[in-house]
Amino acid sequence: MSRKTVLVVHLLSLMLLSGITLSFAAFASSVGEGRKVGVEVGDWGIYGDINVTWSSNDPKFELDMSLILANNTVWFKHVVTDIMSTVIHFRNVTHFRDDTESTNNVWIDVEVGQGNGTLMFVSAGINAGDPLYEGTAEPVFINETLSRTYAGVEREVNHLDLTTTYRIDTDIPQDIQISLDYHWDKITGILTERQGSYVNQTGNYLTSWYRSDVLIETSLWSSGPIPPVDDTGKSYLFWLLGVALIAVLGVLFLYRRQRTKRKVRKYRLPRRRYHL
Repeated sequence: MSRKTVLVVHLLSLMLLSGITLSFAAFASSVGEGRKVGVEVGDWGIYGDINVTWSSNDPKFELDMSLILANNTVWFKHVVTDIMSTVIHFRNVTHFRDDTESTNNVWIDVEVGQGNGTLMFVSAGINAGDPLYEGTAEPVFINETLSRTYAGVEREVNHLDLTTTYRIDTDIPQDIQISLDYHWDKITGILTERQGSYVNQTGNYLTSWYRSDVLIETSLWSSGPIPPVDDTGKSYLFWLLGVALIAVLGVLFLYRRQRTKRKVRKYRLPRRRYHL
């Protein structure tokens, strides 16, 4: 695997670790075709079932603050605030276990992957084999498209599964493994689920962390029963149209009947009188 690929995967894992605070590694070098936004202003998604674990026997290990914050998070919510071409601006609200909240504004260009909200949205309508974003120096590709249930509804989603291992040669070599697993809704492009793990073996010391979260509520689709359709107005309209049609047919029938009578009178031969 090339060094560029390793760098991209490493940055993706850092994005997962920190949530939505880092930009995608490479900037656009070309403009892709067919990339489009699948959400509208006001659309939102809430993520929960947050699972964060870590372990280390390294006495020099320092826990990343983002993992502590994630572990103390009950849910977080994204609300789309503005759309400009292929750029989505959205507000992130994080609700912590102590009932406090933090809010920040982020953005992502679903065409080229630029922004500080990367991976939370991708282009709508992409398929297995398509690059996640266009124009990146070392692109990653959608593995497959499958059906999974999110927020109570079965959806067609694009799946990215990426695992890489590499070694950093120092005085004490480091063997690192990063695994990423992401799903995005195919129609809207919103992230539906993500999980990732990081393992670092440095000599006899082993450090690892794991994080996952999933879309639990959204305005983009509903899991509730389909509301009944109010056909009262339509039924009344159809009734009026039916009455009008019957009336028109009646008038036409009477008109033709009267016209037929006139023709009969017009062409009737005069009576002859015969005398005996």
